[in-house]
Amino acid sequence: MLPRAVPPARGDFIGKPAIPALFAGALILSAGCRTLYDATVTPRPLPRARGLAVETLAEALALPNEEIDVGRAALLAVREDQPDLDVERYLRRLDDLGVRVRRRVATGTAVSDAVRELVSVVQPSGVQAGELPRTGSTGPGLPPELDLARILDGGKGNCLGLGLLYLAVAERVGLPIVGVSAPEHFFVRFDDGVTRLNIEPTRGGAAVSDRAYRDSRHVSPEAEERGIYLRSESKRQVLASLIANKAGYRALAGRLDDALADAERALAVKPYWPQGYVNRGLAHELAGRMREAEADYRNALRYDPRCAGALNNLASLYVRSGVDDKGARLGSLATAEWMSAKALRYSGRRPEYHETAAAVAVALGKLRSARRQLACAVRLDPANPRYRRALEDLEKRMPGRPLPADESTPATAD
Repeated sequence: MLPRAVPPARGDFIGKPAIPALFAGALILSAGCRTLYDATVTPRPLPRARGLAVETLAEALALPNEEIDVGRAALLAVREDQPDLDVERYLRRLDDLGVRVRRRVATGTAVSDAVRELVSVVQPSGVQAGELPRTGSTGPGLPPELDLARILDGGKGNCLGLGLLYLAVAERVGLPIVGVSAPEHFFVRFDDGVTRLNIEPTRGGAAVSDRAYRDSRHVSPEAEERGIYLRSESKRQVLASLIANKAGYRALAGRLDDALADAERALAVKPYWPQGYVNRGLAHELAGRMREAEADYRNALRYDPRCAGALNNLASLYVRSGVDDKGARLGSLATAEWMSAKALRYSGRRPEYHETAAAVAVALGKLRSARRQLACAVRLDPANPRYRRALEDLEKRMPGRPLPADESTPATAD
């Protein structure tokens, strides 16, 4: 993604080795682990007639949660930017997938077997997730990895895109699959009120424990206690996450009013959602409203002190802009350096975060640190010409010149 932009949730899971879904039947992934030997499923499709009849995403969000059809709502989100999208055709594909699962899952099927059958249909042969583009904009709407229609056409979804597919198929079968958010990540969970089993889309549907997500995603205790992360979400909350992501892409495409409207829609459902504030802040920043952007980024940190996107964007704002529209100083370089280091600590595999760290280091005269950060960005995203050009430009400044001694070095992903 572009610097200062907080890309919507991606599928690059950074964590401990996942437990294969085949062995998921031995676990309930909640606060602790219990055996599932007697846990079975009773498929109960919810009444979604109204959800299948709506024509706009706004109408879907206005429905009671149990009547929302996630598949149709996600396709309507795509149609907002692709008016000619044949929603009904893609709904028939979802129905076909649901029929395939229903043939394999009946009342009394063990939870582990039901989950395995769902995974085998949604991600056959362990199909892995794709990643969102790291740089530039894919257009005015959702990128292919978040576009349910393109995923159904055979494209690679990311964690959220595939998560939506899981939810859309499961609701056609009547399996209690819900969405779950983690920092810069999304997965799904079997949750019938007694048994909980996480399903990781970026690992081919493997089971991953809550503890692994806490560790790999640096989930702050405060955010988890408030229910921001790792809790089972309603359909409306899942759709709000999709809309928040859409806000970010619309901002990058220059549709700033639309981006602000999307961020507001997302925050109306999830007023505690850091991503909504970050992407609203991005729209404000790109519109030149630096104080509003700063306020949104700080709001994100109020709900999640470890929100890497907000930390990175604030650091970038302070080092690249420096002042607001009235000429008042926004923040110091020392603050930018501290925030950038924290962003890398919590999400060190994001190349744009290393780019921000490099910009901070250059502003502080720490050219060796800047070179290390840009080299890391190039390693993480070698296809991005911007990082390579920045590294080459920096190295042109360095030969034959004494470099200042670095007193401190921002954290790296190594």
